[in-house]
Amino acid sequence: MIGHIFLPFVYSAIFFFSFPSLLQFVFFVIGVVFGFQLLFLDRFIHAFYLYPDTEFNQLVRAYWQKGNYLGAIKALTQAESLQEKLLTRSALFLIVYVLLTLFVLTSTGSVFGIGMMLGLGLHYTYDFWRYSRDTERFTKQYFWQVKRSFTAREIRAFVVGWTVFFIVLSLLVVI
Repeated sequence: MIGHIFLPFVYSAIFFFSFPSLLQFVFFVIGVVFGFQLLFLDRFIHAFYLYPDTEFNQLVRAYWQKGNYLGAIKALTQAESLQEKLLTRSALFLIVYVLLTLFVLTSTGSVFGIGMMLGLGLHYTYDFWRYSRDTERFTKQYFWQVKRSFTAREIRAFVVGWTVFFIVLSLLVVI
């Protein structure tokens, strides 16, 4: 949980000297934080709109309706494995993310947009490394659309490849 708060700021600090003005850097940091937290928003959509009838999602909604917002957020972060088939955690969304990120980084010039896409990528990279130790969990969280099981070696290769890709994306901003 603490990593979800501090990691975007630590990552953003790497880019401090990459922007000509402090205001651009601030917009970049806001974009990174927003992008990093955007994947968490998917958990709310799952609980309130996509699968509202599951027992866990009913608990989250009950917390929220009673005004216990912190309790709802805490439940969502601590029981993340109970929510499967999230929109942003699928093979299809990862493909869209890669294409959209390449477009935003190379063609838009939006500092906030670049930060947002890198924030999303940072969250993916963080989660991939956390989940890579458990092949079944990784497959359920990210490759649920693919109708085959993956070995630990295949998942490790994917995570390393993704990490290299994310480092290259980050270098595009620094350079």
